[in-house]
Amino acid sequence: MYLSFLLIICYTLPSLLRACPIYLTISLDGKTLQDSHIEVNWGPECHEYPEWIGIFNEDPSTAYVPPEARITDITNSSGKIVSDVKIGKLRFPQGWNNYDENVVPIEYPKGKCLPYYVASFNGTELLTVECLKIQPNWMSKLDHIAQMPLKELFIPGTHASAAYVANLTKTKSVLIKDYVVAQQFDVWSQLVFGIRYLDFSIGYDKIDDVYDSNNADNFYIVNENKLVRPLRSVLRDIKRFVQLSHEVVILDFSSFPIGFYKHPERHSGLNHLLREEVGDIVYIRNTSTQEGSKQCDELTIEEIRKDNKYLIILYPVQELPYPESGD
Repeated sequence: MYLSFLLIICYTLPSLLRACPIYLTISLDGKTLQDSHIEVNWGPECHEYPEWIGIFNEDPSTAYVPPEARITDITNSSGKIVSDVKIGKLRFPQGWNNYDENVVPIEYPKGKCLPYYVASFNGTELLTVECLKIQPNWMSKLDHIAQMPLKELFIPGTHASAAYVANLTKTKSVLIKDYVVAQQFDVWSQLVFGIRYLDFSIGYDKIDDVYDSNNADNFYIVNENKLVRPLRSVLRDIKRFVQLSHEVVILDFSSFPIGFYKHPERHSGLNHLLREEVGDIVYIRNTSTQEGSKQCDELTIEEIRKDNKYLIILYPVQELPYPESGD
């Protein structure tokens, strides 16, 4: 038994050492997400190149399937090639699509492969397999990070997170195509893929300054001084996701470029909207000077999730509205 174990190690170790890291990403070249192509990436430090890399719609390690695309002549230690394979209609497992109603999703603490696989080969010898994964539960299921303060965590995030357009073919504006649109995925999909930090710039669209249910939708996501979409619908997607996943998400309200200058009362209106839509799941930090109170970046995931709180809102202190009676 001992000799057999040594023989197995001696046989498999060279294969592991020479295996070249590979992974898939989605290109930004499509006018719609469905038209975007799959990118094959390899490296870094790919010293012994595979003879070829294939893209598959099933796991090639469990069943024989012909590749949808085949890449050869790999001669660099790292690189990227845009394939001819399009992402097509992207569907998540049941319960993790934004349109799934009254469905309790399965939790995937280690991620879940979508039907997009990449594998490297020497001839017919399979070297490595990877897939395009969703990560809807990675934070809440990693026990060892629950006790770590936020400042010690590397949290994946996006810039101008809600600046997306579902179909660029419907606009002829070069400004929108090249500057305003920053994301191809909506906020819900970003969260399902594992993003936990969202960056928002906010604008105000109307003259009416009195907060009520009729003008709450005047608060818009903004990018490059263009109004993109109402904030309320984005907040509702975020709330639904964290209630399903029990993940902690950081919302960074980084700037207010439209409609807020010399209108501090609009920050009060925005504060009302945030309380109305997500107030019950926002962590409220203890701001007292008593011993034991912590700065925001010193909080742990466990402390934030206590009492079913899942959101941290970052808001410029100088813009915060004055406390109002009854709040």
